[in-house]
Amino acid sequence: MTLWMVRADGGERVPLFLEENIIGLGWCKIDVDLTGKDKLFIKNKFEIAYPQDTKSTINAWVGFFHNFIHVKKINDHVLTYDPVARVYYLGKITSNYKYNTKFETTPHIREIEWFKNTISRDS
Repeated sequence: MTLWMVRADGGERVPLFLEENIIGLGWCKIDVDLTGKDKLFIKNKFEIAYPQDTKSTINAWVGFFHNFIHVKKINDHVLTYDPVARVYYLGKITSNYKYNTKFETTPHIREIEWFKNTISRDS
């Protein structure tokens, strides 16, 4: 079993993730479908959208997107944290990468089946 930690922008995106059964990446200036795109294509999009950022920052972001699109697989497990409730949510990836503008702040998504039980940070 592969388990991925998925950050939720300090917990801000947890309600969206749970309500819509997704995980996602923001970076809304990357406003294109990246299905099938390689690291070089993704890096070019970041360099155009975020010219003020350093190469090392852009390379880190490219790595996030590459993993999200190409490395995470259907049936891999994901974990995200809700700092307000102080619980972890565990789920299973059920789709390939999708670009969906319905989610304005998080258009780069994967569909998730969230499990019923949560894991308390305090236990």
